[in-house]
Amino acid sequence: MASLDDHLHSYYDTCVAVDPSALERMSRIYRTLTAEIRDFLQQELEFSIGKLIGRGSSHEGLKIRKPDEFDVLIPIEIDDAYWCVEDFHEDNCFVTIASRYAWEQAGVLPAASIRTKFQGAVQRFVNKYIRGYKLKPSTHGPAVTLDVYDGNRKLFSVDLVPLVRLEGNWLVAKPHPASVGKPFSPERNLWRRSFTHQEHDYIKLIPLESKKILMIVKAMVIDNYAQMGMLPSYVYKVAFMHWFDRKEPVQTSISANVINFLSYLSDVLLRGTMKPFPDVNYHINILNNWNPTQLNNVAFFLRRIIARPETKLVAATKIPRQRAVKMSGIRQECALYEWKNSQSENERMLSCKGFLKLIFKVILGLFAVLMMLNVAAFVGKNEK
Repeated sequence: MASLDDHLHSYYDTCVAVDPSALERMSRIYRTLTAEIRDFLQQELEFSIGKLIGRGSSHEGLKIRKPDEFDVLIPIEIDDAYWCVEDFHEDNCFVTIASRYAWEQAGVLPAASIRTKFQGAVQRFVNKYIRGYKLKPSTHGPAVTLDVYDGNRKLFSVDLVPLVRLEGNWLVAKPHPASVGKPFSPERNLWRRSFTHQEHDYIKLIPLESKKILMIVKAMVIDNYAQMGMLPSYVYKVAFMHWFDRKEPVQTSISANVINFLSYLSDVLLRGTMKPFPDVNYHINILNNWNPTQLNNVAFFLRRIIARPETKLVAATKIPRQRAVKMSGIRQECALYEWKNSQSENERMLSCKGFLKLIFKVILGLFAVLMMLNVAAFVGKNEK
């Protein structure tokens, strides 16, 4: 019977890991498309567009299963000498971008206005796009999402998010909950703080063997969606970074690490508080959007797994039979290929020497035939 470690390694190989060649193919299309979008936005919008910033799991080595999602931040360049950041004290997640000059009539840069202009420009790009792919746009939060199709086959989706960098803050035009459905709400001016730059820089330094812990849990969320799916992957990612950053020694056993992380995560959810990563002084709790019952339900599900990992964790990371059969066939093909190519260097050299000996014998034979012909010709000439 396979050990828990063996099972989790198999789960990672069959149900979690992304095919690197497929990821590279999709990444090439993504890079070409987003470069064209940036050039178009630069012409369409009244402000300068900075260098695109790739973010999300595909850029951080955390993508699971399929290379079907990309995120890109599109920097809007504004003048630090003219604009400043003002805190919104009712919700530290949000700020106002205000003019430094009190006499200015347009005293703020409204996130809602920038978001509308950005969405309109992306829609015009889609309308004029004549390349080989079909683009279907949609909007949610601060992002415009483009679904990219090759004929009727969806390749991937890309989230385009306008970003402002000001006074060391990264700000995205995500609507404040109080402004949703209220076009004249003062909260429509607010920008949301983003910590993606700090998260990205940290997560890139984590080795793959440790990232596998989070990737396995992300796959568990999909496979146990009713129990874990009410929390987005971002919550699991932030919890993982806090867990990894505790500087406690990481175990060599993947099962011990997964169980340890799930235990930490369940404790966090039961407390109901978690700061962004890294810890900041904004008194932000990213779990505020979920009530205690929702958080407790996930926490208790995780605790049931932790209590009996040999059965519960295996059940939560069940490998579908068709995938196991497919991977078994692939492994057999790989093993056959390796066996066929497993000759040692000495064996290759022996084969090469044998071939050279054969060539040498043929040359000697030809030389002997030529000598015999020459002798016969000489004898015939003398007889005449």
